[in-house]
Amino acid sequence: MSNSAGNHLSGDALAAEQVSLRPSSLQLWVPFTVFFLLMQGVGWIPETLLKIPALYSVSLGELSLALAVLLNWRAVFGRLAKARSRTAIDVLLLVILAGVCLNMVRNVFDGYPLLVVLGNARRMFYYLFFFILVASIHDRRSLVKAINIFTVLFMVGAVSYLVTAIWKVPLASTVSDFAPGDDRQRIYHVIFQMAVVVGFVHFALPLTGVRQRFGVPSWAAFITASLLVYFSYYRTYYFTYPLGLLVIAAAAGRARVGALLRIGAMAIVVLGALALTGAMDATMDRLRSTGDEVSELSGTFASRIIIWKVRYDTIASINPLFGAGFIWDHDPDRTVEEVVLDPLIPANDNGYAAALVVLGFVGIGLFVLLYLVAFWVAVSHLRGHPPALERALSIALLGLGLYVLVNSIGLDNFCWLFAVLPNSALLGIVNAAVLLGRKRAAWGQGPGPRVAGSLAP
Repeated sequence: MSNSAGNHLSGDALAAEQVSLRPSSLQLWVPFTVFFLLMQGVGWIPETLLKIPALYSVSLGELSLALAVLLNWRAVFGRLAKARSRTAIDVLLLVILAGVCLNMVRNVFDGYPLLVVLGNARRMFYYLFFFILVASIHDRRSLVKAINIFTVLFMVGAVSYLVTAIWKVPLASTVSDFAPGDDRQRIYHVIFQMAVVVGFVHFALPLTGVRQRFGVPSWAAFITASLLVYFSYYRTYYFTYPLGLLVIAAAAGRARVGALLRIGAMAIVVLGALALTGAMDATMDRLRSTGDEVSELSGTFASRIIIWKVRYDTIASINPLFGAGFIWDHDPDRTVEEVVLDPLIPANDNGYAAALVVLGFVGIGLFVLLYLVAFWVAVSHLRGHPPALERALSIALLGLGLYVLVNSIGLDNFCWLFAVLPNSALLGIVNAAVLLGRKRAAWGQGPGPRVAGSLAP
């Protein structure tokens, strides 16, 4: 499955490759500007400057997303009319968005205010970022550029987190104490989920022999991403992030052993430094507490069971098949506990419970199917022996697929914008790579993937 072509993506090689997916006026800076603003400046732009309270706190990023779709609707959706220019991922995302729209119509006809329903449903339209991104990647050069921009944006966010953590400058989303009397602080930063995706991508790149620098060397991006996952103190990350890395290493098959050893050696050095400085103490405490919470049914383990139970008990009496839709009320005076225990509000601490509230068991099935289909599309692409870059991205998607399905037990990867957007970035980049591979095969420019998710007969 190895492929020596495309290991080093020099400027001359990119210029020589003439594979083009389609003409498009949509430029890559448009979707990534949308991405950046939707991620609230990855932590360091004050939220008050990005929200418009008069419009139910609609953000500038959401307005940018809507504007990008309206101004470029032909480029965004025009390709979907041809079976050869779409994949099963495209179709499934369209089905999800159609289900959202039908639920919105149902809620309005049931008498709920249109503005409330729209305000609550807008988070589901973040999936449009996927279509905008695919429309922007029309050749190999723009594919490389997309990875480069995504990586650089991540590094900007990483700097904002580190400034907050080391110098206590409030550039992150929220800083709070672990518990009363505990001098440790937990920094809630929007960059953590982005770190997971960047870590998967830049772990897969050296394993497949890609030597291109995407803003920073892959080893630097991978170590930075892994450190942020480590400092997030999300215990679900501690289990599911290594799980994704194991899938990527296994899928790489005859990977370059030297690259794997170098990555392992750097990880050991970093962990050793953290242990010597005492920075590992908080993380080890978090890991040790997991066993106690599971055995005693306490802490956040118990709270996730409660989150699921209160939602299931309520939705079962409304519509367990299609959920409650988007009818919850946002009251700024409610406490965090009151919001978490409100069965009509999606819970960021449990992705399956969030899907149950919004779209019912049909929604849970659609979101699970989305990542299963993405897994299948990536495997189909790999069978076609794509160039090293596309192979690395497909392998990274394999790790993401399993990660999301397991991680969503504890965190929301289906509705929460900070998880949806980074996941959509990798989904969109791989989707575009699959389409480029089809064009390459159709024009006789080397082997292409088997019909990965094609709807063509």
